[in-house]
Amino acid sequence: MATYTTNSTQITEGASLSQFFTTLVVSATVAIIEITIFVIIRKKFKRIYEPKTYLGDDNQRVGPLPSTCCGWLSTLLKMPQEDLIRTSGLDAYFFARYLYMHAFFFLSSFVLVALILLPVYIVDGKGASYGKTGLDILTFGNIQPRYSSRYAAPLVLAYIFIGAYLYFLYTEMKIFVGKRQTFLRSPAYQSCASATTILVTAIPKEYMSEAVLFRIFNQFPGGVKYIWLNRNLEDLPDKAHERMKLVEKLETTECKLIRAALKDETKYRKTIIEEDIIDKYFSETKRPTMRIGSIPVLSSLCFGEKVDTLTYCKETISQLNTTIEKAKTSLDNYVVINSAFIQFNKSIAAHMAVQCVAASIPLAMTPRYIDVKPANIVW
Repeated sequence: MATYTTNSTQITEGASLSQFFTTLVVSATVAIIEITIFVIIRKKFKRIYEPKTYLGDDNQRVGPLPSTCCGWLSTLLKMPQEDLIRTSGLDAYFFARYLYMHAFFFLSSFVLVALILLPVYIVDGKGASYGKTGLDILTFGNIQPRYSSRYAAPLVLAYIFIGAYLYFLYTEMKIFVGKRQTFLRSPAYQSCASATTILVTAIPKEYMSEAVLFRIFNQFPGGVKYIWLNRNLEDLPDKAHERMKLVEKLETTECKLIRAALKDETKYRKTIIEEDIIDKYFSETKRPTMRIGSIPVLSSLCFGEKVDTLTYCKETISQLNTTIEKAKTSLDNYVVINSAFIQFNKSIAAHMAVQCVAASIPLAMTPRYIDVKPANIVW
């Protein structure tokens, strides 16, 4: 019986250790493969991994990363905080700080706790005589009853860890408030239109006029600069969306044709570029076509009318431009809805307007939003 128990314990120990090391080796191998692939493709796909080194506004660009294997990592870790805020914004900065600080805190806590607890668990532990072998000797249950005073070590460390983490959150909150206030006072932020513009919702009908809104909000420092009443534009956004789709399709089609022409006539590129490539190198039968109809899904397959892509896109875009520009000159014909954008001359006025009571009617003109980005609005 004793022999069977010993063999069972050895099998359990061997299985536990073998499973641990197998998992460790497999995870390390997968990590090395993924890191190697990333290091290789990072240099080839700069538009994905280094877009801000050459795309976007000049004031939001960063210098190119080193082409060495691990040089990019040290460059990113040493990147000044001001540059990260300038290029990526405050939200991205605090998210990166959140990951970095928590990784640093928990890794350092793990090392310190392990240096204290592992000797407490291992030295003069129960060992094999109590069936504690393999990874079990690193656990709380390996402490012998005669050393019961050691049970206080995990408890004390738990209190220290929780207290340290709460203090860590407190200091990070202070840093967050300080950074945010500094960012809001910076000239770069205050020069943005979103910093001085608020979105007012749930406006009562009797307040839905520029004169009334101007009288309410013009009392703040600097006064009101512009007021835009939001309106039900009916099908106008759909027309603008359709125009954008046609523009993208036209650009894509023409780029494909130009690449095809240049590929066939690489020896005479200068002559080709100076002339109309599409009309010269593509006959009517070879020009790209598309199908149109009232039902987009069916018409795009085989049931729609077949038209020339370039001609149709150009003519339709021209018609949509005329329609949209005409509608923009008569916006007063569209029905207003109960919201408006109000831009102030000073950012402090926008912050005050968001926080104060603007109407005597309960729940009217609330909530109000500041620093609203156009991309975050469902128009």
